[in-house]
Amino acid sequence: MMVARAVELGQTALATTNHGECSDHVEFERECKRQEIKPIFGMEGYLVHDVKEREANKDRSTGHITLLAKSQVGLKNIWKLSTTGYMQIQPGRCGDRWMSPFLDGQGHHRG
Repeated sequence: MMVARAVELGQTALATTNHGECSDHVEFERECKRQEIKPIFGMEGYLVHDVKEREANKDRSTGHITLLAKSQVGLKNIWKLSTTGYMQIQPGRCGDRWMSPFLDGQGHHRG
């Protein structure tokens, strides 16, 4: 597993960023604790700029985004975005309108 390799290389932390989902977070955290390395949780996917406009015009333009949690609040926000993408857009997509509650006033990810 990648955790053992990171420890072998002398790393003190390791991140996981699966595409559009967070299903490995529990197992990843367990393994990191066992190997005494700090887990960093994340998710990567596509940012859909305007979901309603995209649907109306069949605009498929998206940008790639990687999110890393700095705290438990940030981790919960990533889980919410992942769930919203699956339920309301399509797997691996995050709508920018849903991102705004999770950003500070300068466009930076909170948490």
